[in-house]
Amino acid sequence: VIPDNPKGAWLSTLVLVTLVTLGVFIGSAVIGILSAVTGISLDADLISDGQIANRVWVRFFLILNQAFTFLFPSYVFLRFFTNNQTRAYFFDLGAARRPQVIFLSLCLLFAALPVVVYSYEINTKILEWLKWDQDGSSMPRVLQDILTMEIPPEFFLNILLIAIFPAIGEELVFRGFLMRSLQKGTQNIHLGIWLSAIAFSAFHFQVEGFLPRMALGLILGYTFQWTRSIWIPILLHFINN
Repeated sequence: VIPDNPKGAWLSTLVLVTLVTLGVFIGSAVIGILSAVTGISLDADLISDGQIANRVWVRFFLILNQAFTFLFPSYVFLRFFTNNQTRAYFFDLGAARRPQVIFLSLCLLFAALPVVVYSYEINTKILEWLKWDQDGSSMPRVLQDILTMEIPPEFFLNILLIAIFPAIGEELVFRGFLMRSLQKGTQNIHLGIWLSAIAFSAFHFQVEGFLPRMALGLILGYTFQWTRSIWIPILLHFINN
């Protein structure tokens, strides 16, 4: 259970950050070994050679990266740092069983899209003012490569990679655990939501989309706070991606 006292809550935050960091290192090591065995590199120019097998391998690597970065820490945190009541709470659908809650949550997501788009324009203006190079270099070429889909299996792998795994893993880490820890650590509901949204956006390491992604994090955070069901922000995250 995430402790109600600030000191214990900050300790839970530290444990979670440590687990995520450990997951990143383990995932990188596993992908490095597989890359050496297969001869497929995430830095390879996959589109120019036109080999579907290469793109499938890269998607597999990135799915592994998602699993180790978010699902592994979530499992360890739930297994060893929570009790049965908390685990039951996370797996219970709760408000997600109510169609009206899902409908209103979807309305909130789509109603907020203009704000997300406008935040992207503000983000661009800020980067222009800072004279930040916006040639797209912060987005790895491999993320453009995986959008090339020539056969149906590539599409279904993309659904796993781009929508399902991030929706579940990122929501468990950033909303389910981090947001609640920050709320108890700061003793402020709104500050916890905002800090977790900032962390959610910063973790993607893409300055061009920092404000829009933070805005999405706020939408997901307040939706979780309202519904008390992690499955609602998971659903919204999946649809958004």
